[in-house]
Amino acid sequence: MDIEKKLERVTEVCLLAGKMMMQNGGETYRVEDTMMRIAAAYGMKDSQSFVTPTGILFALDGSSPTTRLIRISERSTDLNKVTLVNDISRRITRGELTPDEAHRLLKQAEAAPAAYPPWLQIVLAALASGCFLLMFQGRMADFIPAVLAGGLGFAALIWFHRLVPIKLFAELVASVVVGMLSVLLVQAGLGQELDRIIIGSVMPLVPGLLLTNAVRDLIAGHLVSGLSKGAEAFLTAFAIGTGVAFVLSVGAGVPMKELADPELSWAGQAAASFIASAGFGILFQAPRRSLIQCGLSGMLGWLLYVLLAEGMDAVPATLAASLLVAFVSQLFARFYRTPVIIFSVAGIIPLVPGGVAYDAMRSVVENRYGESLPLAAKAFMLSGAIAIGLVLSEVLHPLLTKPRR
Repeated sequence: MDIEKKLERVTEVCLLAGKMMMQNGGETYRVEDTMMRIAAAYGMKDSQSFVTPTGILFALDGSSPTTRLIRISERSTDLNKVTLVNDISRRITRGELTPDEAHRLLKQAEAAPAAYPPWLQIVLAALASGCFLLMFQGRMADFIPAVLAGGLGFAALIWFHRLVPIKLFAELVASVVVGMLSVLLVQAGLGQELDRIIIGSVMPLVPGLLLTNAVRDLIAGHLVSGLSKGAEAFLTAFAIGTGVAFVLSVGAGVPMKELADPELSWAGQAAASFIASAGFGILFQAPRRSLIQCGLSGMLGWLLYVLLAEGMDAVPATLAASLLVAFVSQLFARFYRTPVIIFSVAGIIPLVPGGVAYDAMRSVVENRYGESLPLAAKAFMLSGAIAIGLVLSEVLHPLLTKPRR
C-alpha cells in the first residue's frame, strides 16, 4: 500500500472509530484520544482532532497533509459499541491490525445489532422503576403500579421515538404516559402514594448518561461539548418535568396520602439498588459481561449513601457515595480493560436527585413558589456533589494506583 492510500485508509479508520463512539454515548475527550492513538499507532504522529456532538474534524500533518470532516446527525446510547471500538483501538495500538483489517472490523461493529432487544429493555425498565420506588421509601403495595407505569412509559419512549425522530418529544410523551397511568392506578385504588409511584416510574427516563458525559467533557476542557450536552440534559429533564406537571395540573383532584415511610432492610436496599443499576446497564446497552459490575458499583454507592444519610446532610453523603462509585468504576475499568463510563454511568443513577427535583416541580405546579426554590437549589447541589465526586475520582485514582519505585 503506497503512502497516499495508507493515509486515506488511516483517516477513514480514525473517523469511523470516532463517529461510532460519539454516536453511541462516548465522552468527547475519549473520542479525540482514541482517534489520535490510532493515527499514532500507524505512524502518523502529527494528527489533530476536534470533536463536537454534531461533527468531527480530523487532520493529518506531514508530507501529505489531509483534512476530513464528518457530520453526526443521530445520537443514541449503545455502550456495547463503545466497548467494541475500544477493543479494536487497543488491538491497533498493539500492532495486531492493518488499516484495512481495522476498517473491516469497525464496519462489522457498526452494523452489529443491539445487545439487548427492546422488549428486554422495557421489562428491565419496569423492574427498575419498582426497585427505585422501594429505594425512595415507597411501599410494597405500590410496587406493581410503579412497574406498570415505568414499563409502559419506557415503551412509549421507544415507540414515539421511532415515529418522530425528535427525542425531546418522545420523552415528553413518555412522561405524560407515566403520569396518566400513575393517576389512573391511584384513582382505581391499585396504588396509594402517587408521588412515590411517579418518582420511581420516571427514573428510566432521566438523562444520567448525558449528565455524566457533560461533566467529564467539562473536566477535560471541552467546553463546547460539555455545555451542549449539559443543555441537552437540562432540556430532557425539562421535558420530563413538563409532561408530569401537565398531568398533575389536569388531575389535581387525585387524593394525596401522607403515609409513614416504611423501613427497607439492608438486604432489600442492596437487592433493589443492584437490580436497578444492572437494569440501567441493559438500558444503556452495556456489554453482557459488565452487568454484574454495573450492579455492584451502584449497590455499593447506594448503601454508602443510605448509611451516611442517617447522620449527615444528603449533599456530603451524595459526594462520598459518588466518589466511591467513580473509584470502584475506575478499578473495574482497569481490571476488565473496559471504558470507565460503562460502570460509572449505571452506578450513579441511584444517586440522581429525582425525588427532590420532582418535589420542586410539584411545588411550582401547586403555586408554592417559596418551597420550590429551596428544593431546586438542593437538587442542583446534589447534582454538583455527583459531579465533584467524579472529578475527585479522576484526580485521585492515578495518584493512589501509581506504582512506587
